[in-house]
Amino acid sequence: MTPTVFRASVPVTLELPLSMVEAVAEVLGGSYDAPYSGAGATILDIGAHVGAFTLWANMRWPGSRIFAYEPHPQTFASLQRNTLQLPDVRCVRAAVYPSRQETLPFYSRFAGDGEAGVVDVLQRIFNSLPEQGMFEVPVIHPANLPLADIVKIDTEGAEAAILEAMDLEPVSLIILQYHFDEERERIKELLQPRFTLEYESALPWQPLLAESEYRSSLAGDHYGQLCFVNRAHERLRPVAAEVWIPATETAHAPADVAEASNGQAPGPYSPAASPDRRQPAARPIANNSPSLVYLYDLLAIMVMRDMKLRYKRSVMGIAWSLLNPLAQLAVFGFVFRFVLPLDIPNYTAFLFIGILAWSWFQGSLQQATGAIVENGALIGYPGFPVAVLPVVTVTSHLVHYLLALPIVVVFLLASGISFNAVAALLPVVVLIQFVLSLSLAFLVATLQVFFRDTQYLLGIALMLGFFLTPIFYDLSTVPARFHPFYRLNPMYILVEAYRDILVRGILPDVGSLLLLGLLSILLLGAGYRLFSRTSFRFVEQI
Repeated sequence: MTPTVFRASVPVTLELPLSMVEAVAEVLGGSYDAPYSGAGATILDIGAHVGAFTLWANMRWPGSRIFAYEPHPQTFASLQRNTLQLPDVRCVRAAVYPSRQETLPFYSRFAGDGEAGVVDVLQRIFNSLPEQGMFEVPVIHPANLPLADIVKIDTEGAEAAILEAMDLEPVSLIILQYHFDEERERIKELLQPRFTLEYESALPWQPLLAESEYRSSLAGDHYGQLCFVNRAHERLRPVAAEVWIPATETAHAPADVAEASNGQAPGPYSPAASPDRRQPAARPIANNSPSLVYLYDLLAIMVMRDMKLRYKRSVMGIAWSLLNPLAQLAVFGFVFRFVLPLDIPNYTAFLFIGILAWSWFQGSLQQATGAIVENGALIGYPGFPVAVLPVVTVTSHLVHYLLALPIVVVFLLASGISFNAVAALLPVVVLIQFVLSLSLAFLVATLQVFFRDTQYLLGIALMLGFFLTPIFYDLSTVPARFHPFYRLNPMYILVEAYRDILVRGILPDVGSLLLLGLLSILLLGAGYRLFSRTSFRFVEQI
């Protein structure tokens, strides 16, 4: 059973780590909601992080007093700054846990980390907890918490223990994260039959276990969200789905942003939207089209985020992006120079240029298949320009391509090749490949939403395309009767253009390039049109 989401555009500027943008956007989009309205409640935000739920709840249930608990000193400072303009919010730097000790060891990988908590609990999630991430934090026993109408808990596995020690008599609504199937059943046993389960979600740990820091015992286990309501209480009233609008009288959030905004353009937020401003609606209210400056900034932020997350905690970092083409270069270079020699001048540079161009093309399309389905939190966030996601995938791989070009130059210079005026056409060829890759990225990203076999069909197509494109061999080695078919391959045109410009120092086939550029633009228009005309169905499909 899924929750009824009360969607709202909450344009705020938040101080938060770049890695938490998606999670915060999900919270501000209503991921903790339930179809119960009210005003003037007392709310406990246990595990407040940087304050996304606090800000959202302040609008969702206006006029409420909110107690926000966050133990990490740096994250707590961000929480205070993010809620500075909310007079009814009290921030408390403490962990909530059923312990009689005044302090407890706390572990966090870095400030603002979403996976931070009491060491005793986190030992069930991580293989090891490095000492440099541990420190003592103040502790509040759940029995000493204020009486509340609404309770939200996200403490990385301590939720059941906190609920067991709390006074739940006055509570109308409980929204929490759980981290193990055993904990989920324990929570249900604690709360039922006094509370009714409104909704629950379950996500497998298995996809996360590729990161070695997680315990292998989590395989087969689940984490997710639970929402319980005490229908006997009248402080909150059940309502149908709504879209609510921020009040026009607004205050400004702190302007100092540590690494990224929450995915919206910086602007005002409403600390006290009144109940009468909530209006029923059949669909979310559309935001105005974002400006080009905003789209550029968002693209830059998301490309940086993609690069950081891809090489997070990697010793070699972005250098790994060069290892795959270099490994291919070494294998193909050995085979086709010593085992099955091909009489191709400057074969190393010839081969490397082909591999890099194909790697950019292949990587863009492979990542684009998951651009929508793997970013559900962002897709559901009101006002987020969904079309930027395929652009991010192609641009990220373009960055890798451009970083590898200096190595190609070294190979060329070492081979005694000099550059001439024709090299000025290189940006034109790069632009044509970018447009072609982006047009296909929009297409495969859309198809993957509705037809999940797209990624597998694409894998087969790319494998065939690699061998049917003269990457490690020259067209002259192919029988003449097949040449017309090769010239229909857009990647053949691009790869040969790169080689003409960089290796041979001659003018590429300008006619073919211009035709390919025109077709790529037309295909981009068609791909984007398909993407935009079906994007309203993305949320329901993922």
